[in-house]
Parts: sequence; C-alpha cells; structure tokens
Amino acid sequence: MKRHTSIRTLILAGILGIHAPSALAELHTFTNTEGKTIQAEITEVSSGKVKLKLSNGKNYTVPFAKLSEADQTYIKEWHEKNKGMPKPSHFRLEIDRKSSRVREDKDKSKNSNTRTSKRNISYSFELSYSKTPPVEDVSVSYRIIKRSTYRGDDAGEPEFKAITGEEHIDTLDSKTPAEWQSKEVLCEDSSTKSKTSSKSKKETVLGMLAVVSVGDKELFRQYEPPNFEKELKELEEEHPELKPKAKKETKAPKKKKKAKGNNKEKEENNKDEKKDDPKK
Repeated sequence: MKRHTSIRTLILAGILGIHAPSALAELHTFTNTEGKTIQAEITEVSSGKVKLKLSNGKNYTVPFAKLSEADQTYIKEWHEKNKGMPKPSHFRLEIDRKSSRVREDKDKSKNSNTRTSKRNISYSFELSYSKTPPVEDVSVSYRIIKRSTYRGDDAGEPEFKAITGEEHIDTLDSKTPAEWQSKEVLCEDSSTKSKTSSKSKKETVLGMLAVVSVGDKELFRQYEPPNFEKELKELEEEHPELKPKAKKETKAPKKKKKAKGNNKEKEENNKDEKKDDPKK
C-alpha cells in the first residue's frame, strides 16, 4: 500500500505569514523571538520541537528556540498535561484507491451511436498504532469528491458531490492494524453522436480526505492523492455544500424534579389507607 506523510517540517518564520481566522480547540497565540505571532493548537511535543496545527488543517514543526520563554513554559505545561495521550506520529494510515469496471454498453441506431461505461471507485484503509497500551475510541471520517462534466448542447457547468463515511474502532493495538473499505462511488462515462450533434458525460473521483480522531480530538488529516489538499480547499470555497456538515450536539434529558405538593398528597393518601385498612 502507498505510504504518505501528512506533516511537513517548516521553521516558524515561514508560517507566520499564514492567516488563521477561525478558532481551534486549545487555541494559543505563539510569539517568536522577533515578536511575530501566530495562533495554533499543539498536537505533539518531542525532542525540543513542537508540532502546531492551524485552522486549515496544516501541520508545522517549530523548534523551542524559535519561541518566546512564555511559549516554552506553556509547551512544557501542555506536555505534562497530555503526555499520556496518543500522538499523530504513533499512527500510520495507508490508503489505496481501487477501480473496478461494472459494465459497458453500446447502442447503435440509424440516427445516433451511444456508448456508456460504468465503474466503481473506492478506497481501502489500513490504520496501525505503534505504542502500548492500546488506544481506544478511534474514528476515521472521510470525504470523497466526485466530479461530473458535460459537453455538447446545453452542457452546463461541472457538478460536484461529496460522499462521506466514518469508521469507528473501539480498540487499536500495536499488533493488529484496522482494515476497512470506503463506500463505492459509481462513475459513468457516456457519449452520444449523431449526424447533427454530439454530447458526452464524464464522471470521476478527484480525491479524498481522511480525518483521524481519538474521542472528540482530531489528531491529523491525510489526503489522497497528497496534492489534493489545495484543490479541495479551492472547491470548498466555490462550492460550500462540499464542506462537512457540523455535528448536532445531543442534549442530555433533563431530570424531572419531584413536586413537593405531590409528596404531601402521597403522604396523606397513605395515612387514609392505613385508617381504612384494619390490618394496618
């Protein structure tokens, strides 16, 4: 299977020009030795370096020496608090794209020729964990982006669709990786030619994004192909419907309080029952 890395190493000076407008979980403002700032979330601390995640999902590695003393203190406190938590580097996610032909049809008449072919595209996943003890409550959500393009009379603009899914893993240990398949995405190519006109439709899967989380905490993102990250961001700006829908919060049912009046009524009823019943 293909192996891809979702974390790139850059110095802080190279990322301070990136704007991060939206809030992150455990958001912190980091300041470098030159006084420049950036807002990000810590995802991992190791060997005198800290890995930061911006709101756009990108990850960067920054040496402690590039940060202020206050930030270094914050990092040490964060590390003590989270040192027992799984880290992105403890996981390896392997993704393979698969394509299988479903059918191919040809229809020929006096006025036109039509050719249609269909195929299913899916992804296979393998997630492994390198540490002990096993990690629990792991989930991997994914979004597959499909594009349909048309040519000919009344062709119109390309259409895009997001196919989503999620795999939940109760327990993942270092001995047995978790393996599963995504949903199959049916893609159809067709063309019709006549003496006076021609039209065609072509469908394909552009790529996919997988998000690995433990509990409610997102650990890392991985794209297939790896360069799909930029294209997906541009598509989401042009077609907001491709973005993931926010999960609805489930409120716990409120406990019913006992009314004082009802308790008094019950006590009075019990007294009346004792009076009426000679055995009591």
